[in-house]
Order: sequence, then structure tokens, then C-alpha cells
Amino acid sequence: MHRSSNRRSRLTLECGHDLVHNEDTFPRPADIHVQGEIIWQQAGYAGRSPVTGAEGDDHAPSGAIHIGVLLARHGDVDAACSVFRQVIDSGDPDQAPRAALLLGQLLGRQGDLPGARAAYLSAIEYGPPAAARAAFRLGLLLEEHGERLGAHGAYLLAMETADSEVAPRAAFHLT
Repeated sequence: MHRSSNRRSRLTLECGHDLVHNEDTFPRPADIHVQGEIIWQQAGYAGRSPVTGAEGDDHAPSGAIHIGVLLARHGDVDAACSVFRQVIDSGDPDQAPRAALLLGQLLGRQGDLPGARAAYLSAIEYGPPAAARAAFRLGLLLEEHGERLGAHGAYLLAMETADSEVAPRAAFHLT
């Protein structure tokens, strides 16, 4: 299968329907962001964060997470980080820890160890289920940067959560 077809198929699977008919017409993330801002202002929400949405809209932080992931996948790291930070600032009990975890991953990939560490620690503060994954990923990041003692502590914390998926992997890294 042609590489272009693979990308189109992957997008179809991720989105649930085929949004891409011709790769040349696929909008850039920056264009999508600008279009979203225009629509947001036309709808009368100027001055409000798209993360908080309209009053009573419980889905806005979840939607913002998806936007942040798409922005990151398409290379707009700064915009993705901004969206994830807005979700964290929203204090949404379900989505803020998820955004902190994603922000930690993104910053870690960018080589921003202090930023990634802060994001992971923020996710850990929310407790389960994000705490286990955040502690484990923090351990991996610290180990990668030669901070063996900090990594050891993060792996121990991941094990203490007793998360059935994460705890065994953390235990493996302690050996």
C-alpha cells in the first residue's frame, strides 16, 4: 500500500471516519486553530477559553485534550502545550490529570526535563489512575537523563499505587 494511503487509513481509524480525501487539501494545525478562534468569536464566546466552553459544557476539556493531541501529532508542539496547560488550569478532575500526563510526555520528548518533571508531579498529585502512569513515566524520563536515584523513587511510587498494569513494569525497572 502506498505511504499516503497508509496515512489516510490511519487517520480514518483514529477519527472514526474519513476526513481526508486528498492529502493536498488537509488543513495545517495552525489553520485549524485560526478557524476555530474565528468560529469561537462568532459564536459569542470571545474572551472565554475554549477549554471551559459554554456554561454547563462538561465535554469542553475532553475535546481540548483531543485538539492538543492532534496539534502535537501534526508538529505544533507550542500550541499543544498551551492547550494542555489550559486543561490543567481548568481543574477538571478527569481531564486535568490526563492533560498533565500528556504535557509531561510532550515536554520530555522536547528535552525539557524541568517542565516534564513538573507536569508529571502535577498528574501524580491528582492520585489514581493518573498517578501510577505519571510516576512510571517520570521514572523513565529521569533514568534516561541519568538521575538514577530520582528514577528509583518514581518507580517505587508507581509500585505503591498497585496499578495492575504499571506496578509490574515499575518493579521490573527497579531490578
